[in-house]
Amino acid sequence: MIQFVDNCELAEFRILYKPKPGASTKKTLSVGLPGAPFFWRGADPTTCLVVEGCLEMLAGVTMGYRGHVVGTAGTGCWDLKWFEALGADGVQTFDLAFNNDARPDGNPGQEVQATLAKELVKVGLRVRDASPIEPGDINDALLRKLAKR
Repeated sequence: MIQFVDNCELAEFRILYKPKPGASTKKTLSVGLPGAPFFWRGADPTTCLVVEGCLEMLAGVTMGYRGHVVGTAGTGCWDLKWFEALGADGVQTFDLAFNNDARPDGNPGQEVQATLAKELVKVGLRVRDASPIEPGDINDALLRKLAKR
């Protein structure tokens, strides 16, 4: 499926799938396969940015992030084994940059980021918050940065 946004100026490819039994969300639409992340091999093998989706992964690279980048298929579509393997391969710090949804009904991106951070710390991995301060995702932060030029 292709989702057009912003007055049809942008398009995102989406994948439809069946929700996993017992999943906390019943979403059936993602920006990739829930069991397989997008991955960018960076120049600095000691850091890894973790974002939601391929566009956000590329936005991180465009903004100058030098480490590896993992783009999940959505907020809750991650597997702790991915990060443990990256840690065993030399990643020392995971920079988490999930959406800052800032909605009246909550902030699901930041809630899931906090859960992921706790899980990473439990297995001895270091995390930093790299989320946008303003509402939106890292792609929105890139667009704001480009607009200031």
